[in-house]
Amino acid sequence: MKLIQEVIDYIEENLFYEITLDSISIEFHYSKFYLSREFNTSLGLSIPSYIKLRRLSESVLMMKDNELNISDIAFKCGFNSISYYIKGFKDTYGVTPTEYKKCKQYIQLFKKIIIGGNKVFKNIEEVNKYIFNRYNEYDSVNQLFSSIENIVLYGVKDTSIEYFALIEDTKGHVLMECTLNVLTGSFEKSIIAHDKNTPRINLLKLLKEDDQVFVECLNNKTKKQHIGKLIDIGKREYLVDMCRIRDTYINELDHYIQEQPTIDMIDKMKKEIELLFECKNNIEIKEVIKSKTNIELVRLVNKKALIVYLINGKKTFMIFDALLDLESKQYTYNYNSGFNNFNKQGSLVWNSNVLEVRLSNQYFSELILGSGELYKLYNSRHVIEFEGKLRGLSAIYFSSENK
Repeated sequence: MKLIQEVIDYIEENLFYEITLDSISIEFHYSKFYLSREFNTSLGLSIPSYIKLRRLSESVLMMKDNELNISDIAFKCGFNSISYYIKGFKDTYGVTPTEYKKCKQYIQLFKKIIIGGNKVFKNIEEVNKYIFNRYNEYDSVNQLFSSIENIVLYGVKDTSIEYFALIEDTKGHVLMECTLNVLTGSFEKSIIAHDKNTPRINLLKLLKEDDQVFVECLNNKTKKQHIGKLIDIGKREYLVDMCRIRDTYINELDHYIQEQPTIDMIDKMKKEIELLFECKNNIEIKEVIKSKTNIELVRLVNKKALIVYLINGKKTFMIFDALLDLESKQYTYNYNSGFNNFNKQGSLVWNSNVLEVRLSNQYFSELILGSGELYKLYNSRHVIEFEGKLRGLSAIYFSSENK
């Protein structure tokens, strides 16, 4: 944090002069990439954005001097182009400088940020309480967030702020997304990932570059660091997750095989799903699915059916989930998960109230449907995406082999 404050001080001293990321990099003997990332991670905005907001704010204060015209103010505040100044002003405040001088438009000015302390919290509730209670003590939300460790500001919308938090609890590190209404104190939280579920993996640090947020992870077995980016996939209508993989398979696994389903495999799955639309009632559809070893019914609610479908590949099995509207005969499907098949055939079986994935009819893992508070807590808008567009911490749990 000391470095970031020094960069801020340097910017403020040279605010009305020619100042670029290159010149700051030379001054502090750090790469542009490193400085940009650390600054953005700490404050939630980039160095160029900070300079622009500070110059615009200072230009507003200069408008009190009626002897200065708009072009004088623009050049005094470090803008080399009057058109760029006017556009930046309107993009930021919603009005042009001339319109602002003539009307009584209310705008929020951006003062110099003074970083104070590094707060660490044990849970998201403590984070939200701190932000809510201290919000009006700071000149900007960016300054407030700069005082909290491993919290990254993602966006501000009206009275709400969106952020990511990496919090250490008694079982490991949990990565969360949160939207806090700073007017009422109400909030919505969701878990993106928890490294307690993947013991080899540690969630280390949040990073921000421009508008993209990343998470740095470590595989303790391979000692390899991985950088995953947070991708917005939207809230899901349902959650089906693979869990409780049998230990013997984990211990046997040398590497994780990445195998893509062929077009023929996908076409076959679609045809089998579409055949279910020929069923005329709930009894019939249950009987048809019961006769299959690669399809299982998770939920049948009125005229909608949630199913899982297993595809046996050469080296892996792949699981898809699909939501069928039995009345309109429309459906959506998603890739759910996959794993090495250890040269065995996969199948799906309900065993009492447990939906099992089996290899050669032997237990491999479970598929569970998120419900109630569990659904709300784990239904995050964002997922971690690693190299090769693989998602989730399990993607870096093992070394990978493409097939």
